[in-house]
Amino acid sequence: MSEPVYSSSLGSGELEIGDFKYKLEDGTASLISFAPFTISKKDSTYTLDLQVQGYANGAEKLTVKPVEKSIYDFAGNEMQTLQDSNTVFLLESIPPMITDVTLAADNSTIDVVFSEEPFNTDNGSGALEITDFVFSISGGVATLVSNNPSTITASGKTFTLGIVCRPWQMEMKI
Repeated sequence: MSEPVYSSSLGSGELEIGDFKYKLEDGTASLISFAPFTISKKDSTYTLDLQVQGYANGAEKLTVKPVEKSIYDFAGNEMQTLQDSNTVFLLESIPPMITDVTLAADNSTIDVVFSEEPFNTDNGSGALEITDFVFSISGGVATLVSNNPSTITASGKTFTLGIVCRPWQMEMKI
C-alpha cells in the first residue's frame, strides 16, 4: 500500500479477507475463490493467499481489487476500486509429463518423450540423470538387473534409456 490503510473511514481497524476480491482472466487455471482465504500484514505489505484450480499456463491475468467502501486512509478517503498496479500474470505451473514411450524391438532401450524439456532442479537447469528414472517390471519371466537405466541419452524432449534384463533361465537337474 502507498500509505497506511484501515477498514474504517475513521482511520482505524485492520483489513480483512472480505476487503478484497479477485478476478482471473484468460489462461487455463481458474479461481477456487474470488476472495482470499487468509491475509497477513508486515509493515505496509499485505499478503493474500490465492488458490487456483488446474495448472496455470502463464496467460492468466489476476486482478486484486478492493471491495467498495472497505479500505480507507487515515483521513477517511476511500480506496479506489480502479487501480493501475493491481494486476499480475500467474506463473506457468504445468509440470512436464510423459507423452509417449516406445520400447526397442530387442527390449534394450526405451524412448521416453516429455511434453516439454525437463530439468532435474526446480530452477530450470540441470540435465536429467540415470538416477532420475526408476524402472519396475511386473508379469512375465524377465527380471531387471537394475531399477535405474544403464544409459541415458537426450535429444530435445526425448530421452533414450538403456534397459538391462535377465531373461528367464530354466535350470535342469540331472
